[in-house]
Amino acid sequence: MQMPEMDGLSATRAIRAVGGFENLPILAMTAHAMSGDREASLAAGMDDHLTKPIDPAVLFDALLRWIDPARLGSADAHSGRQADRSAENAPDLPSIPGVDWNLAQQRIGGDRTRLPKLVARFVSEYAEWPQRMATALHAQDFITLQNLAHNLKSASAYLGAEALSVAARQVEEALRGGEMEQAMKRLLTLDSALQAVLVGLAGMTSPAATTSRDLSVQEVGNALHTLADFLRADDVQAEDAWRELQIELAHRKNDGLDSDARRELLATISRHIDDLEYALALSALSRIADGYGVRLDAIERV
Repeated sequence: MQMPEMDGLSATRAIRAVGGFENLPILAMTAHAMSGDREASLAAGMDDHLTKPIDPAVLFDALLRWIDPARLGSADAHSGRQADRSAENAPDLPSIPGVDWNLAQQRIGGDRTRLPKLVARFVSEYAEWPQRMATALHAQDFITLQNLAHNLKSASAYLGAEALSVAARQVEEALRGGEMEQAMKRLLTLDSALQAVLVGLAGMTSPAATTSRDLSVQEVGNALHTLADFLRADDVQAEDAWRELQIELAHRKNDGLDSDARRELLATISRHIDDLEYALALSALSRIADGYGVRLDAIERV
């Protein structure tokens, strides 16, 4: 819904105003879950309104409702084959308090083989979250605190850590509403919940999952271009491309950014990609690319 230049509501109205597109299915995929948001989407001419994190089952049900069955082809057969492959290669998952692996699996399309990368990324991004929170608190930087809570809310939801996600949402809402005393109390609850989840996940992360491949600057540039191509094409391969590149970028220090700025920018890109906000992810990725002298609107690959 939030896009550069034109938001989803305005885009829908413009599409509906063009002749021949009256029956084109348009679905909102948004983090907006407040009262009245769904009504606003429908009033603008959308057919449905889905809130993030997107549950694949809910998304597929919506697509089945609005897409002509003749255009679906062999989707059911493909889905079955994918599920079979996922089950064959599925990793063993330890029981971790506060983490629902079934829910996590649903939110990544049913492919359990992707869970180890999801866990490694979460641990890498949020291991230093308490220190960043303390720094923002000391500086009374409540905007940064709100952004930290927002990012954690989305990331933990995709991980199946519902209680942690709810705690982060409560902190975010309290800060947005100016309820500072309530926000400080909820931050303590949030910090405890995050530490418990991180302790449980620590045993799942292997050195190989979080170790940089020590790419050359040219190879980093090529990887940035590849990811940018996926983002421009709205290609879901962007997720896997980003997971690999993110580990590399997190270990490098020659992008002109300080550690906190780099960490925040990487988390922002992850959040946008998880939320399928590819245009916003591309915009943030361009800031990373600038630090390497890479222009993502130019072809510079070797």
